Amino acid sequence: SCLNRRIFNFGVGGIFLKAGKAFELLVKNIMLHIGFSEVHSDGLYIFDGAPGQMIQGLGDAHNADVLLDPPVQTPFYAPTRLLIECKDYSKRVGLNTLRSALGLREDINHFDIVDRNELEIRRRNRRAGIYYDHPRYSYQVAVASMFRIYNSGAKLCGYT
Repeated sequence: SCLNRRIFNFGVGGIFLKAGKAFELLVKNIMLHIGFSEVHSDGLYIFDGAPGQMIQGLGDAHNADVLLDPPVQTPFYAPTRLLIECKDYSKRVGLNTLRSALGLREDINHFDIVDRNELEIRRRNRRAGIYYDHPRYSYQVAVASMFRIYNSGAKLCGYT
């Protein structure tokens, strides 16, 4: 049945998306509408992968469901970005999901691209010679959840 595939008719022109991807687009569009701006891939820290936009972390790259720049930045602080994890579950989001989101924040905030030359400069402890040729961001995370309760007799496919 259509309900088991969790695919819905979304958008103009009959574009078919999984419900989770449609929820990500909904969250992104709401945030863009209230003043956030889209973060584009730079090919280094943030890149386009098979599941979508990816962001580098200490252990591995992570899928960034929704990655945005806020409309206002905090003065005298590293620029911030907001990473929203979108969860389309048939049950409520639990503590494990929230802990995972906090772990994701730590993983991406502590990632840094270094090479041998940069490590040599740091080893000499000459701070004046250290500079980053790429901007540094402080990432914050949020979890957006869509908790759906299905009526077993309802047909929930074909929405436009």
